[in-house]
Amino acid sequence: MPGVPRHVVLHVGAMKTGTSFLQSVLDHHRAPLAAAGTTFPPSSVHAVRAVLRGPAQGPPDATRWRELAGSTDGDLLVSMEFLSFAGPERIALLLEPFAGDRVSVVVGVRDQRAVLGAQWQTHCRNRGVLAWPDWLRAIRGDADPDAAGVADARRTWDRAQRVPRLLDRWTDAGVDRVVAVTVPPSGTDPGVLWDRFARAARLPEVPVDVTLARTNPSLGHGSCELLRRVNPLLADRPAGRYRRAVRDLANTALVARRDAESRVVADEVAVRRALEANARVRERLGDGVELVGSPDDLPTPEEVGTPPAGRAASVCEEAEVAAAGRTAYAHLHGRPAPDGADVAWLVAEVAEGLR
Repeated sequence: MPGVPRHVVLHVGAMKTGTSFLQSVLDHHRAPLAAAGTTFPPSSVHAVRAVLRGPAQGPPDATRWRELAGSTDGDLLVSMEFLSFAGPERIALLLEPFAGDRVSVVVGVRDQRAVLGAQWQTHCRNRGVLAWPDWLRAIRGDADPDAAGVADARRTWDRAQRVPRLLDRWTDAGVDRVVAVTVPPSGTDPGVLWDRFARAARLPEVPVDVTLARTNPSLGHGSCELLRRVNPLLADRPAGRYRRAVRDLANTALVARRDAESRVVADEVAVRRALEANARVRERLGDGVELVGSPDDLPTPEEVGTPPAGRAASVCEEAEVAAAGRTAYAHLHGRPAPDGADVAWLVAEVAEGLR
């Protein structure tokens, strides 16, 4: 009916909170959701990037965003984790087409201990050059800011994981609702996260099969360390070609090694600060922010304790990196690596294969 406000849901991240899984569920159920009155557009990436682009790319352009906003008269759901990067001015631009609509903002929040490893993996799969212990020092400001990769790692972490500031920006914008969805612990039935998200977004009740969803499987330490060492040799590759090549290698070859590889272990300082960050998020909940899920998903130091003082971050064994290199070499070159090939040779050959 003309004049009836729509319900617009902006799912804005945060990064590493199951966004790829949720977007895949939405992709597979776009038709029944639309039939029930909620449109999930096929893609919002370019529209969001055009609004958020930096000075080097020119002024923000909201043309595609306005087109997306006007693509339906019914309820609308946009899910794009880059929306979590928006500052006050860009948030105002993003909300402009929805004047008169009811706007809900959904933010995923996750135990920061789990986010640490996930974010470092993203670093390694996106041209990052810092080993796990160095990356941990970089994101907390304990590394030389002029060293290669340090400033970028710290900036990326701050943009993606300062959750209280993210919540503040959207509540200050005056939207109708801001809802935090806690991500349940690893190993929980993925349907739990979907159910929480659907309640937070107030989606229409439609039958959903979460087993259809695309997953974003994690890699082990050795495979991430291999990619990290390969990255300097691919610095000249165009971003799109780099991402496609690395994604194919990771998802079709290296992920199969996950159970055979070690998991990263954070140092005592990183774990303590992650738990303290959980506590700050919990303190922020409730003041203009609804909660779907459980605060217990964000444990605090008082609840679970901290590791022994001085515990160091894990360092990957060279044999594990070599094994990952042999797997990658066989995938890229179609034949086994020569007997006795060392890690340096494997890294160079994997880089060549990714070209």
